[in-house]
Amino acid sequence: VLVHRVGAQLYRSCPLVDEIIEERSWGKGRLHFLPLRTLLKLRGRRYDAVLTDVTESAFAYALLARLIGAPVRVGFNQASRGALHTVQVPYDDSRGFLPSNLEIAGAIGADVTSPREGVFLGEADRTHARALLARHAMLDARPLVLIHPATNWESKLWLEERWAAVADALVERHGASVLFVGTVAEGPCIDRVRAHMRQPSGSLAGESDLPQLAALLEHA
Repeated sequence: VLVHRVGAQLYRSCPLVDEIIEERSWGKGRLHFLPLRTLLKLRGRRYDAVLTDVTESAFAYALLARLIGAPVRVGFNQASRGALHTVQVPYDDSRGFLPSNLEIAGAIGADVTSPREGVFLGEADRTHARALLARHAMLDARPLVLIHPATNWESKLWLEERWAAVADALVERHGASVLFVGTVAEGPCIDRVRAHMRQPSGSLAGESDLPQLAALLEHA
């Protein structure tokens, strides 16, 4: 898999992946191109097939697949932008990401009759999660509630005082232990929410990546 930093987190414990090629510039910029050194590395692997998923329907991705040199190139042909693919999957914008990407797998013969999503965790992820909860004296807390109040898109944000009201109600009505989660950049938002609260809470902002967050969610 060719991924950026966050994608590398998601695949690092996946037993289905033989190699993760992390490229920090991947997906940035208008044309989504890779540094020449990475492109030459990929060409040297002589892959049998290259698959581009539903989020990679721009022409630049089809061109990149062609430049890598694989004889089989699979992806969506939305508005003729996938013309360089050897296997072109019709695009249906009424479908979500999962069924769309399953169409890619089905187009090359995979059995997609029983789709199942999963996040693969390693024992190190679970150990990290337990240590974070223990530090807040919440390892055995019941009920434990994790709240992620922030987002990359301002249009999706809810009012901070309302998040605080929900958290207070969970503590007061249900005896919940509340922990806020998010990235380092989301820490100030979490701090503002907690400042509106009457009840105690904790913050794990910036202290877990995505698999570690999934390990935390196993306890919640």
